[in-house]
Amino acid sequence: GSLQAVSASTLETLWFAKGATGAQMLSTLTVRDGYVYAASADSLDETYHVASGTLKRFNLLMGAISGVQANASTGYYWAGGAFAGGYFVVADDAGNVSAYAADLSSLASTLSLGAPVRSTLMESDGFLYVVSTDGVLHKLSVGDAGVLSEVARAKVAASSTSSATIANGHAFVGGASADGTGVL
Repeated sequence: GSLQAVSASTLETLWFAKGATGAQMLSTLTVRDGYVYAASADSLDETYHVASGTLKRFNLLMGAISGVQANASTGYYWAGGAFAGGYFVVADDAGNVSAYAADLSSLASTLSLGAPVRSTLMESDGFLYVVSTDGVLHKLSVGDAGVLSEVARAKVAASSTSSATIANGHAFVGGASADGTGVL
């Protein structure tokens, strides 16, 4: 997987960054304070769960890598991060949500959701929302020193890889029922 910055006005390539060998960058990008954050699936196991992955922070103007967190036991597939309390927070394919310093220099905390996550975290009113593959919508808070905690959860489908949309105080989540029909 690679990352390419393109001028919106000329469509010319501004920079191109090569990813890790074998990596797939299938996750939502997060842009903040002159940096773009990308998460990758570096390898898959025999059941197609991510066996390793990497978080990278790129300088938006030049494409230089300015932060890296490697994960040797799982990675990120369709999972994007969000900011809360000054921390970059992202969930992985093993079902762990992790809060990192904005420069990716350190891990502040990790919270297990009990099921893999293949969706992007959303921030609304100081809370983070994320959907796990077992169809559960999780409401999270980031406390002092980046400590993550689960505030609430709701079963919304039998399964889901959909990111929540928050509007007018309501969360909208797509998913599937046990028979495979779609639900919202």
